[in-house]
Amino acid sequence: MQSTTIDGEKLSSAIKHADKVEASIKESLKTCKDLIAYAKQAQWRGDTRDAFLTYVEILYQYHADFAEASEKQTKALKQLKDNIGKFPENPYVKEVNSI
Repeated sequence: MQSTTIDGEKLSSAIKHADKVEASIKESLKTCKDLIAYAKQAQWRGDTRDAFLTYVEILYQYHADFAEASEKQTKALKQLKDNIGKFPENPYVKEVNSI
């Protein structure tokens, strides 16, 4: 069985990058939402408008899913950093190690 090593410095760097990615995704999500709102209220009509709205709404759905996943990833990284020292004391870990 191989051991897993987590480098604290690299974990901190990963958290910083995850925060930046999360912020960027949320900004893109807001931009998509703004584009949808603008296109719906604009005087623009026709197939081109409908195609544009469909495309941007698909992007919005993608970004919404990606934002949710990004939040979970960032939260997991932060929890890992906060709880890594407690891991060896976890009863499940002790049970597995005793096998």
